[in-house]
Amino acid sequence: MHVHGHKDDCYRRFASSFIPGAAITAGEILETLWASLNKVSSQARTATLAHRAEILDDHMSDSNWKKIINMRKCLIRETAPFLCRKYREATEMEAKAQTYHDDMVTTLNVSEKETWDQEIQKADVDHVQDYKAMDIMKTRDVKRPVATESGDAIIADGRDVNEEWMRLALMIEEQQQVISIA
Repeated sequence: MHVHGHKDDCYRRFASSFIPGAAITAGEILETLWASLNKVSSQARTATLAHRAEILDDHMSDSNWKKIINMRKCLIRETAPFLCRKYREATEMEAKAQTYHDDMVTTLNVSEKETWDQEIQKADVDHVQDYKAMDIMKTRDVKRPVATESGDAIIADGRDVNEEWMRLALMIEEQQQVISIA
């Protein structure tokens, strides 16, 4: 859905991805339908509010009528193969997501997993009354020892790995600015 492109808060609070039993939709399809409105944008731009609504309604009604007329041909020739391809892609993505989830859960100890499950179940119930309950889905920084293949700690003084990456990124950006000035 389009909410995926908004702030992280919008994603957690309003995306159907976190609603039990809801399917993940191809919400961007709406934007492809709206793209056809570009043809009438110059006319609508200078129109009054009421006339603009009429222009857009007429254009979308015409678009819908053309879809209805071509629906049978489109269903047979285009939609069925498209849906089959999307189903295969979804099945593959689901398998990858399940593997990723299973691998992630194995890194948790039992009490962490139980706490996690309880928090999610509570958010599922509470979000109907308070959409901010879904903020529990926000990524949390968990400080765990990070080790190299040899077992040595990457950051021995206890600094957060994310902070270290940010420090490195800022240092690189500063060096790029120095180079561009020179």
